[in-house]
Amino acid sequence: MHSSTNGWIPRRTMAAIGILIATVFAGATGGCVWDPAPFREAKAITAPAPAVNAPLVVETRNGNVSIERATISELKVSGEVRAQTQERARDAQVTVSNRADGAVVVSVLWPEGEARNGEGATLNVQVPTAWGNAGATVRTNNGAIRLAKLGGPADIRTSNGAVEVSDHDGTVTARSSNGSITLDFVEGAIDAETSNGRITVTDAAGPVRTATSNGRVRVVLTGDNAGPVDVRTSNGSVAVLVGPAFAGDLSVSTSNGGITVDEALGANAKIVDKGRRSAKVRFGSEGSPAAASTVKTSNGSVEIGPAPRDTRGNAVGGGQGQ
Repeated sequence: MHSSTNGWIPRRTMAAIGILIATVFAGATGGCVWDPAPFREAKAITAPAPAVNAPLVVETRNGNVSIERATISELKVSGEVRAQTQERARDAQVTVSNRADGAVVVSVLWPEGEARNGEGATLNVQVPTAWGNAGATVRTNNGAIRLAKLGGPADIRTSNGAVEVSDHDGTVTARSSNGSITLDFVEGAIDAETSNGRITVTDAAGPVRTATSNGRVRVVLTGDNAGPVDVRTSNGSVAVLVGPAFAGDLSVSTSNGGITVDEALGANAKIVDKGRRSAKVRFGSEGSPAAASTVKTSNGSVEIGPAPRDTRGNAVGGGQGQ
């Protein structure tokens, strides 16, 4: 692969940069601005694991949500309710119920049927080892969401807060109006979007779509992931690191910034078109049936390079788009 001027910065090696995983419960980008009501009450409930592998639904008006598979035999929910009076905090109930469609629903039942201003609940859900593979739907208006070690389709949405998903055996759809999104070791397709915050995807095994209006984006694929990727930000740098199996044409553009295509990608990657602020890189042979990929930023540099490998043999880390 050869070099050029006009905004191009080809290089032979890249320094691997350690993975920055956002800690969503400790001040991650776009943290919760919920002003909690003054009275608090701790809650805990245990429910039998469903006889079938039913999907999980967790809903709270305001507050963080954490869901994790654990070595237990029952479904456990703990957390804290914040309410306008001590009586309302005491009387609010964290419930586990079964919907007609078979889903298991964790939610908060408020006195008089609804929450008042500033009221909400933080929910920590532990899922039995033999359960949790049928997917999860999580909703909160103000709060961070964390999922770990689950499976099936995950649909995660918060109006204001960060999202973190790790070790997920299934697809992930993540939305935040104001907060960072961090996805680590996801086996299925990824669709992540935030209006304000960085997006970090590490060791993605399936197709990836990311979009943020304001934030850096880093996407790292596993070695056997053929793509495609669709990575966009209106304001921030982008790094996309791929493995040997990645295939198809990758269109890259930036309105303000340089483009780097690392020569360490080798013969599998060929620059077939280039301009001052755009490029097309072909992975594999011409005419490959692989889907086209896109990387675009309106304000920031773009880096395309090879994904490093961790001790498990999976692609992880690296890149300037942090």
